[in-house]
Amino acid sequence: MTFPFRLERVLFSLTSLGAASMMWLSPRLPMIDLPQHAAQVALWRDLLLGQSAWADLVRINLLTPYLLGYGLLLPLSLFFSLSTASKILLTSTLLSFVAASMLLRREFGADKRLDWLFLISFFGFCWKWGFLTFLVASPLALMMIWLALRHARAPSLGRGVVLVLLGAMLLLAHGLMFLAALGFAGLQMLETLIADRFQAFFQRSLPYVALSMIILVFRLLTQQVNGALKMDEIEYGSAIWQRPVTLLVDIADMNDQHGTWMLPLTTIILLLMPLSLRLGWNIHAAFVPLVGLIFILLAMPSWAFETGGLYFRFALFIPVFWALIFKSGADVPSIEPASAKMGGLAIMLCCWTILGIQASRIIAFSQESRSFETVLAAAEPSQRAYIMTPQAASLGAVNSDLYEHFPAWYQADKHGFVDFNFANFAPQVIRFKTDYHPIEDAHPMSDLGQYAWTPQFIAQYRYIFVRGSTKAIEQIKSTSPCPLSLKASDGLWALLERGICPQL
Repeated sequence: MTFPFRLERVLFSLTSLGAASMMWLSPRLPMIDLPQHAAQVALWRDLLLGQSAWADLVRINLLTPYLLGYGLLLPLSLFFSLSTASKILLTSTLLSFVAASMLLRREFGADKRLDWLFLISFFGFCWKWGFLTFLVASPLALMMIWLALRHARAPSLGRGVVLVLLGAMLLLAHGLMFLAALGFAGLQMLETLIADRFQAFFQRSLPYVALSMIILVFRLLTQQVNGALKMDEIEYGSAIWQRPVTLLVDIADMNDQHGTWMLPLTTIILLLMPLSLRLGWNIHAAFVPLVGLIFILLAMPSWAFETGGLYFRFALFIPVFWALIFKSGADVPSIEPASAKMGGLAIMLCCWTILGIQASRIIAFSQESRSFETVLAAAEPSQRAYIMTPQAASLGAVNSDLYEHFPAWYQADKHGFVDFNFANFAPQVIRFKTDYHPIEDAHPMSDLGQYAWTPQFIAQYRYIFVRGSTKAIEQIKSTSPCPLSLKASDGLWALLERGICPQL
């Protein structure tokens, strides 16, 4: 049994739309960092409109490699809530990612039946951590690789100019993604140059010289305005021999200790299914992106420059670059082995299983997170709040850190200001002013003993958003040097309101 090609294409199109519609299964998305990204855009919008109560704390930083993602959310935030605006942007990004992957697949002459692989990784590690700007940049990275290959094969002034412009746009979307895509594109050029014995070297290499100059100028400008990057400790993370297993999980999950075996197992089976189609191998150029990706996944550290999850996030591209190495099956004889005939159907079933599990988690999270709306509604707008999440895990979304930044939706929705705040970090469009010294915590306080409570500290905040047990809430109240009253609670969520500090 095998599906007719037209029916398979119709099913693929419907599945792509179905995957995009998963963004709308919950009022808020189960993405760890997304509330902070939305909060950044809310601050940016209010500062531009002259409506922010926090202009004395923060400044606008346009020299950021996150500018494109935030810049796309900004106009949407004028007409929609930032939760809805984020869904619109991520829906468009998912469809663009699939379209760009298909474009790259056609350029390399890979098999059309492998397009199903392009749907599974978007809801993996990056999505669950809420790496919004990285996801938004991913279709541009694929387009840059595609254009670089076309320019390498047939160099022209027009393609070179467009390649430089696309690269500059990608630099403003995400610096790390830009460097990776530039590396992939450079490898494609090098492979073509070697194959052609370095003919047309100048035309092929000129865009990369221009992009290198753009990087240098951008780096000098950002260093002048924002200061030097913090050279904190570099953590390599898992050993090389451990990484392949964890990365296979990260394609569709995030190697979460609360996860189930079904999702990673189905992902691995899906990746093995192209072998059952008895396809040939795309040699030379098609292996270049995969080889470059393997180098990143094995050599890159897990933490550097105040950024975590460095190599994990590139699991997003494993299914795409894996599919490129298989030759199109257009020339396969009509009499195929039974395994090859069933392979296409098995690929579809595996994809549907993975998306079905992801959808069920989003729906479960939607039910679980309703209690937060109760405490959010009780908080008056334009106040300063602090986050305490001793119980940050979501059982519904199967994510042990999901609620770590969730109260930042108060800043996004109600013009407030929350700590911990992403304005601490250099690559943000909204930064703390140089003469303001924020709290030193790197993350929301989950351990009640990790910060010394003082009246001066508590007096900054009117509200404290807490997710934890009744015992944890009572401990917070009893150890506070300022009186805290319970303003609202629902489930594990509580909103504490500060009274007058007698010591001040």
